[in-house]
Amino acid sequence: MNKVFSNLVTGSTLAVGLALTTMSGAAQAASTTFGFTRISNNNVEDVASQLSLTVYDDVGANAVFGPTVALNPGQILVTFQNAVGTTSNITEVYVDDNVPVINPPIDQVFNSLGGFTDFSAAPPLNPTNLPEGNNIGFFADTTLSADTAPGNPNKGINEAVDILGISYNLVNGGTYQDVIAGINSGDLRFGLHVRSIGSGLGSDSFVTSNNGTVPEPLTILGAGAAVGFGASFKRKLAKSQEKADKKG
Repeated sequence: MNKVFSNLVTGSTLAVGLALTTMSGAAQAASTTFGFTRISNNNVEDVASQLSLTVYDDVGANAVFGPTVALNPGQILVTFQNAVGTTSNITEVYVDDNVPVINPPIDQVFNSLGGFTDFSAAPPLNPTNLPEGNNIGFFADTTLSADTAPGNPNKGINEAVDILGISYNLVNGGTYQDVIAGINSGDLRFGLHVRSIGSGLGSDSFVTSNNGTVPEPLTILGAGAAVGFGASFKRKLAKSQEKADKKG
């Protein structure tokens, strides 16, 4: 192995190892994404596969969305998206917390984290419960739920780029892991009322599925650092090789 190359590999490897070791002592950025299941049957098209929510701990939310959200320890961020293939519009978000792990009311609504949304914390909430939710024992806490601001329902989540975020305070001693466990057990459920679906332009109701998916364990910051060190290493290698060629 070329001596210059060997020294660069050794130095860069040590640098990356030191950085990731240092970060391993810091809080990990965590997020889990959940899908939805349709509980009504008003339309031919079932858009459940388009709908998702992601729960972030404070570190994960701040890493992804930065000072826009600026969460504190003891808070979570829940984002809602609609990967529109079939035309549809999420207009109400409902929460049924039977753990309980979330301390009402909503901390803050973050509109337009992507695209454009215009929701406000409920009440008022119309309808006050997830339509047909009572058939599965879903009873919304209106202080944890959100509705499109008064006016055109198109202020909802109706484009693939739209991202609505809602931050919540956890109960005293509650953790991000408690939230994920609650959703997986069905004790904490999020419901979506989706309107203007497909060709019939009807509405349906959807509830979180207990099948959360977790990203690779490498922290967001760690991944960013690794990429940064890799780019720096390539630049150093190119410069060192150029000097070696000149001397040769």
